[in-house]
Amino acid sequence: MRLQNFIKAAISKKYKVTASKLLRKKCVNDSDENIRDDKTYFCSEIVASVYKNLGILPLEKSASQYMPGNFSMKKKINLLKGAYLEEERLIDFED
Repeated sequence: MRLQNFIKAAISKKYKVTASKLLRKKCVNDSDENIRDDKTYFCSEIVASVYKNLGILPLEKSASQYMPGNFSMKKKINLLKGAYLEEERLIDFED
């Protein structure tokens, strides 16, 4: 239910990455009740926010500190609660 509420709150947000986001170290509460109307996300930031809502990433680190490569199995990101990433898979949308 928590994940579903987060997705409902975040689904219409725009894509945006800024220098201030990338430099943010302090955690911003990523729960669905704290998503402002003007909130934006970039690709790995939304993944990290989802993982934080699931409780498999530490709450202390800002979601904007995670880069796409952090979610590669090769990086061996330290997920909580026994969670782990499997090997990447190619998704081909062509016929």
